[in-house]
Amino acid sequence: MLDELITRHFSHHATTRPMAAMEIDYPSGRRLKLTSKTMHRLFAKETGMTFGEWRQQAHLLFALERLARGERVVDVALDSGYASQSAFSAMFRRHFGVPPNVSYR
Repeated sequence: MLDELITRHFSHHATTRPMAAMEIDYPSGRRLKLTSKTMHRLFAKETGMTFGEWRQQAHLLFALERLARGERVVDVALDSGYASQSAFSAMFRRHFGVPPNVSYR
């Protein structure tokens, strides 16, 4: 049930909204009579991670695809919802061990 909502909602919004705007679809939860707390708990149960962790992974996949196409790091950082290139670079280095500007050389 929840996995279908997650897949449908995020696969659509990942291509139509900035990554930073991705949120759990509370209107769908209301239709199912679920509170936001229950939606977050079910999300964690279904995916094995919190929504914040999942969203960060989605940001990384989004960023990796764009960096692989040769897009500028600053553009990828801002489109991924980071306030600055340095904030994005710090997160990227924390996860991959290298800065984004050397990840696809």
